[in-house]
Amino acid sequence: MYVTDQAGMIVYIVQMDLTTMEAHVHSAMVKEIIPAHSVMGQGILIKPDTVRIKLFILGLLQLFTGTIIYILFRDTNEILVFQLLDISYGETILSEYVPNFVKYQLPDMLWASSFLMFTKSIDRSKYFVLILFFWLILLETSQIYISWGTFDILDVISICIPFLVDYFSSLIISCQRIHPKGFL
Repeated sequence: MYVTDQAGMIVYIVQMDLTTMEAHVHSAMVKEIIPAHSVMGQGILIKPDTVRIKLFILGLLQLFTGTIIYILFRDTNEILVFQLLDISYGETILSEYVPNFVKYQLPDMLWASSFLMFTKSIDRSKYFVLILFFWLILLETSQIYISWGTFDILDVISICIPFLVDYFSSLIISCQRIHPKGFL
């Protein structure tokens, strides 16, 4: 049996009757807070640090992949950092065969997802996720007024997709925890 707090975090795994369990919860005899998503199977727990490390590594991989796609398939005249450093090699040969979605929207989606993973590896609070979301949207929409990039509504949608996936997957996980046999 799991004891959870109001945020749905598992605070204690107990093998006792209900009155003893309530006494432990109310007396704040909590040993370790473990995120609900880290519980696998029959009470086998993955330490929160392991989950955070995996989120951080996944974020690094997404950041690296998005950056490689951005550098390989974009014209260097479109990349602000390359313009500032006076680096110009034009377009790569393969870039004409790569779909525009991969060249323009996929890096934004990977970067937004990587920053989401970094945020969740540091703090699982939904407020930090919301702040990150609005910050990324603000950066993209600021390109309307500041000439450091080109505003594109598809970029805004690409930034929103990882956050929507995260929100709905968290919603499904919490509903499955409440109704384990009757949901999906």
